[in-house]
Amino acid sequence: MKINEYKNVLVIDLETSGLSPIKDTIIEVGYILFENKDNFFEKIKGESFLINSTDYLDPRIETLTGISLSDIKESGITVDKAIIELDKILLDKTLVVGYNLNFDYSFLYQLYTKNNLEYKDLDCLDLMTVYKDHYPYPHKLESAANNLGLERGLAHRALGDCETTYNLLVALFENIDASSYINYFGYNPKYSIPYCYNKNVVLVAQRYMLDVSKYIDSLKNDK
Repeated sequence: MKINEYKNVLVIDLETSGLSPIKDTIIEVGYILFENKDNFFEKIKGESFLINSTDYLDPRIETLTGISLSDIKESGITVDKAIIELDKILLDKTLVVGYNLNFDYSFLYQLYTKNNLEYKDLDCLDLMTVYKDHYPYPHKLESAANNLGLERGLAHRALGDCETTYNLLVALFENIDASSYINYFGYNPKYSIPYCYNKNVVLVAQRYMLDVSKYIDSLKNDK
C-alpha cells in the first residue's frame, strides 16, 4: 500500500525502563497523529505522557532520558489509563511509523497482553530499515538526523524523538519510495533473528547499504 491509502499515519516513540519487553515497562509514550484529508496528511494531535508503570528505575535510564522515578510517580498516569489513551490513536486503517519500530511494537504488545487485551497488528513503516538500506553506519536516529541536516527534537524523550522521526520521514520520501518498506523490518544478520510480535511484518536480513527494496520485489515476484 501507498501511504496515501491510509486513513491515518501515527508517528510513535516510547521510552522504557530497560531493553526487555518481558521484564521492563513503558515509562513514556510520545506520538504525532495525522489524518488523511484528500491525500494530504494533516496533523491532528501530538503529545506525550508518562506512565506510572514501575517502582524502580535504573539510574542509567534516568541519565539517558532525564525521566526520574519521582517524575513517573508524581506525573505518570496509570497503566489502565495509558491503554485507554493508546486505544484512541491505534486506530484501524492507520500506518504506524517509528524508528527501530520492532522495539516499540514489542513493548506495546506486552503491555496489552499482560493486561489480557488484544493488540491490533497495524501496518508498520520502520524508518531505521529504510535508512540502513541507503545510508552507511552509524544508524542511530540522531545520526540519521545529523547526516541529513534535519531539525531534531529533544533526544531520548518520546515526543522529541517523534518530531525527529517525522522530519526523517519527510526527508526520506523526497528521494526514496519508502512505501515499499511497509511491513518489512530489517535486522543485522550477525545476530540471531529477532522476534516480531506483528503478524503483518516480514523480517529481512539486512547489511549496510543492502538494497532491501530489491529483496521485497523478489518476494512479490515469487507470489
